[in-house]
Amino acid sequence: MQLSYSIIPRRLDLFGRVCIVSGKFGEGTEIGGGINWYVFDNRNVRGTFETKKVNHSPAANDLYGYFAGEIGTRFQARILTDF
Repeated sequence: MQLSYSIIPRRLDLFGRVCIVSGKFGEGTEIGGGINWYVFDNRNVRGTFETKKVNHSPAANDLYGYFAGEIGTRFQARILTDF
């Protein structure tokens, strides 16, 4: 689940999220939050700054730089573009 609030409409958002996966092979959790900065007042170019706590990550994603089974706290800063 992810929730966000626009501090400055079309420019700056705060967000928080939580993910819990549980099954016969174990449990993984992730909790975090950060800000999105929309450089040109739209989602095409944005900077994302995020902190998250991961405990046995249930997924892997090369784009966001985390791996299945990972444990620890991450601090990330990214520039994302959509074409």
